[in-house]
Parts: sequence; structure tokens; C-alpha cells
Amino acid sequence: MRPTDGDHADSIDIRVHSAFNTWDLCHCAVRDLRPGYDRALRHHEQEGGPEPIELRTRLRATQDECDGLFFRFLKVAEERSRARYI
Repeated sequence: MRPTDGDHADSIDIRVHSAFNTWDLCHCAVRDLRPGYDRALRHHEQEGGPEPIELRTRLRATQDECDGLFFRFLKVAEERSRARYI
């Protein structure tokens, strides 16, 4: 059985903050990639420029990583809730 004392809860708080910060950094990377991809896609569609396959692949991979980190954050936050209120 896990202890529900303050030290354990504080350790969970640190993990929650760490998980959130990791997700936030990844989310910022997605946000930074999006405008370049949108511009390249518009150029491809309107002016017949090259299709931004590499940018699309990078954006999707970063978004997938970001989604995984978000679910990790939710799992740790749920654990925090259980430890605090049980």
C-alpha cells in the first residue's frame, strides 16, 4: 500500500509539473512548425510549388509525440488526485 503522506504527494506534484512542462515544450514545437507548414502547403496548392512532405511528416511526428506526453500528464494528474483525496 502506498503512503498518502505529504512527501509522497509532493513527489507526485513534482511529477505532474514535470509532465506538464514536457508536454508544454512539445506543444510549443508543434505551434512553431504549424505556420511554416501552412505557408508551404498554400504555396503548393496555389502556385504549384513542391508538396511539403518533409514538413508534414515532421509536424505529424511532433504532434504524435505531443499527444503521448499529454496522456502521460493526464495519467500522472489522475494519480495525484487519487493520492490527495483518498
